[in-house]
Amino acid sequence: MNTVSIPIRLKDAKHRQVLNTIRLYGEISGAQIARLTNILPSTIVYILRSLKKEGLIQVSRIGNSSSVGGKPPTLWQLRSDKGVIIGLEIIPKEIRTTLIDFSNTIIYQEKRPSLGKIGGDEIEAVVRNYIHSLMDEQRIPEDKIIGIGLALPGLVDSKNGIIHYSKSLGMRNVPLQKRLQESLGLPIIIANDANAGALGVKWYPDSLETLPESIVYLTINEDFFSIGAGLIIGHKLYDGSSGTAGEIFPILPPISKLVKKAIQKNKGEWQSIKGFEKGDEVLFSDLLKCTSENSRIANFVFRNIGLIVSKEIINIIAFLNPELIVIGGDISQVKFFISDYIVPYVKRKSSKLFPIGISLPQITFSPFGIYSVSMGATALILREIFGENS
Repeated sequence: MNTVSIPIRLKDAKHRQVLNTIRLYGEISGAQIARLTNILPSTIVYILRSLKKEGLIQVSRIGNSSSVGGKPPTLWQLRSDKGVIIGLEIIPKEIRTTLIDFSNTIIYQEKRPSLGKIGGDEIEAVVRNYIHSLMDEQRIPEDKIIGIGLALPGLVDSKNGIIHYSKSLGMRNVPLQKRLQESLGLPIIIANDANAGALGVKWYPDSLETLPESIVYLTINEDFFSIGAGLIIGHKLYDGSSGTAGEIFPILPPISKLVKKAIQKNKGEWQSIKGFEKGDEVLFSDLLKCTSENSRIANFVFRNIGLIVSKEIINIIAFLNPELIVIGGDISQVKFFISDYIVPYVKRKSSKLFPIGISLPQITFSPFGIYSVSMGATALILREIFGENS
């Protein structure tokens, strides 16, 4: 389906493996690569020369010898100037952006209101105009863009680049990838937002030694009310036969509705939420300002959201029993959400459902917070370069 190809293509699996090992470690010697990959040292030398010739890696520095009189090792790193990868998350009122260079260093992140209505027939023009604006502002030449990953809520056929259905964006059967590639002339890959978030966990792990085989990523944003899940099984993204895996469909009540309920229970405390009397939209950030005052309204809202999410996590544990559950999106601003609401409920409920014989997964926030999906969108491009099995 891809009408514009990613400019960096490595056909040889060992070359991809070596390049990805350098990416993961940032700076590494040939001897270390050989030990980690089980590739013969002589083959590693050949591959490193080839990757250097292609302009993908460079010598970082000469390291310290591990033995007296030993030859100091040459340390290799990816070339940061090879190009830029753009990751975008499209939500109904906003576009969130992550730019990384080829060495996977984050060089820019932002969120901003869209330049027009996001959704329906307008989405291609909105995204195209935004990308042009981003390139101009960040002074990114077209020939330096390695690829653009685009993540959206809904049923997305990533293989064919089609958004089959997105309720929040008002879209049905939109071949967005093809349209954007034709109008921009740049390589574009699209995916469901939660799937992109899951890929971000896999491709940017906190620990190289303990990266789990099974991961569930949950994205929770305040602009729309369903929870999306992305699944990594056996180190690979699992999106099902039609791309619908992970569509768990629990509905979160609007924050404003929860606030109204809280006000009814705690009369007179509504003044602690600035602007609510005028009917202004209440956001997580507004409620967070109240938590330092131990606001009963803020606690009521987060406790109710936490209960819905916790029940879904219990179902996930019972069905998939993953090693790791990662939560990203707007809810990650609520730093105590997992420790105060999720973990206690999950432990308590799990002990009743599974009294013995089950270990609970680690539950944590994405380190990328509100940019977890846009960061994961850059991983859509990495997967094309390095291969699914890297």
